[in-house]
Amino acid sequence: MSSTRHPRLFPLPPLYATVKRMSGLSRILETSRFLSLCRGLRQPEETVFPGRRLRGLTAEEIRALEAQGNAADAWAKIRVTEDFSPQRVYGNFFIGRCVLGAFAEKVHSIAGTDFPAGIFFSTLAGAIVADNALIHRCPLVSRCVIDAEAAVTASRIEGGGAFGNGITLRAGIETGGRNVPVFYELDSALAEAAARGDEIPRREWEEFLAAYQQAADIGLGYVGKKSGVHGATVKDSFIGPWVQVDGACLIRGSTLMGEEGAQVSAGAGCIIEETVIRPGCRFDTQAISLRSFFADASGAERQAKITESYIGSNTHIAEGEVTSAFVGPFVSFHHQSLLIAAFWPGGRGNIGHGANLGSNHSSRAADGELWPGEGMFFGLGCNIKYPADYSASPYSIIATGVTTLPQKVAYPFSLIMAQEFPAPGSPSGYNRLIPAWVLKDNFYALWRSARKFGQRDKTPHLRLHSDPFHAGNIAAMREAHERLARPEQKKDVYFPGDIPGIGKNVLHEEDRAAAVETYAWFIRYARLRDLFSPGDYGSPEAEKPSREDAAEYLACLKKLSAMTLSSRAKDMTRGKKIISDYAQTHVPPEEDEVVIAMKNHCAAENSRIRDLFPGQGL
Repeated sequence: MSSTRHPRLFPLPPLYATVKRMSGLSRILETSRFLSLCRGLRQPEETVFPGRRLRGLTAEEIRALEAQGNAADAWAKIRVTEDFSPQRVYGNFFIGRCVLGAFAEKVHSIAGTDFPAGIFFSTLAGAIVADNALIHRCPLVSRCVIDAEAAVTASRIEGGGAFGNGITLRAGIETGGRNVPVFYELDSALAEAAARGDEIPRREWEEFLAAYQQAADIGLGYVGKKSGVHGATVKDSFIGPWVQVDGACLIRGSTLMGEEGAQVSAGAGCIIEETVIRPGCRFDTQAISLRSFFADASGAERQAKITESYIGSNTHIAEGEVTSAFVGPFVSFHHQSLLIAAFWPGGRGNIGHGANLGSNHSSRAADGELWPGEGMFFGLGCNIKYPADYSASPYSIIATGVTTLPQKVAYPFSLIMAQEFPAPGSPSGYNRLIPAWVLKDNFYALWRSARKFGQRDKTPHLRLHSDPFHAGNIAAMREAHERLARPEQKKDVYFPGDIPGIGKNVLHEEDRAAAVETYAWFIRYARLRDLFSPGDYGSPEAEKPSREDAAEYLACLKKLSAMTLSSRAKDMTRGKKIISDYAQTHVPPEEDEVVIAMKNHCAAENSRIRDLFPGQGL
């Protein structure tokens, strides 16, 4: 029989030409890897079997198929490749037009058992099955492309839809206002700009998303090359290449795309609806995602529930709930906690067990919001009242059990703790703010975080920084230093009207004075560090450091090493007073891997700097 050329299932979307005129977004439409796959699947038979002739079954093949327990509502609707053989097709029922490739070579290893490629004991309706794929004991595979070497077992798959692309998320304010567009190529910069309402007008976003959604809606489901779906229900979803779905309860209206070396997995009991999932993501143990976006190498597990949220790269949610939140990279969220209506693009923080970051409902409307700073640590059982802005307080800590009032705090590397003895005249509910405490008394934690981000980064192509002393944080320290250095009147205790930026907290004079000194020291350290940065040192336009600069920088390194050790040693001192065998069951501070890493870093820097100034007595 002659080959047949099939028309596009859908024409190109009418908005495509309009959106093409928009410089940045139009490039996404033109270069999108995901949309390129979708465009090919508009002519699925030609894409799956390029340059190959399709034919009907011969009478002999039909007899062989029926002898092997197969049936069809109309054998005449079944199309096969020239090299098709019925040898590996057993016990199936075919409905409507189905297209089958050749099943001769591939052996699929599933749970330690080898399965030959082929179609066994399943019902197919309007399905296209590529060469050496496996379909085994599936109650229904409908309107779906199963691409080459993919494996689908004990699963129900139905196709159609735009796979979660083209929607918007209320990420940051539960009632809307910080809308984040969802499409496969979305990156953190575009997502943040959209949430802030920067750069691209809303109308252009709406046109772009409409065009993207129409381009993605191919009317078929898809399971990509080398992917597997086992024991799952998948509806209206795009399971791209390098994806393994094993035991998921439901995947509906979603896009999951992996890459070689960055596989996506969706495991036992997961529910994923209207969610776009980038390479390297992992879902397991009954995690639930509804209307969300997961950036590269992120994920959820242990009954975590994520709704209407953007989850940044290398962030993993376990056990807790995230709703209407914009969560940046490297956030640790591993216990039963709550995060609602948070705009946290800097990420790199931690949420402790029982922390309640969700006081967004005033009893009038659920429109409150929280802006955590980069690297913030929310301690066990803390309660954060909204609205709250800590964006200018990076790497600050909210201590265990603290309840904070609605406030704006602008002091980096700080500690907010309950007042042990409330200051005279302190309003009810006020806490104690200790600016720069993390730098002065907990440098170990800061250095540990920087190392952790570098070690756990599974997305080197994104070039995510792990440096707490980047230019933005140094600028925040300078501003904080200026406010603290010149109070209008010195007092034993300062209240919000006395010094700007302390929120609804009290500030003790000894804490103010110590913070002024600490901020100044670290601002100078950061300046010296950058002065001797290997990337800048020696370039023609770079400032030339002096021998005095080098000597000061080496002294800074020595102090940092000592600060790292001393902050860790506090735990040993306290632990020995309370636990009788603490010293025998805990690593001595000087042998701690973080302390050793800082010591080695300082030694390497010391050697490098001395080599820059040979024979000068450093």
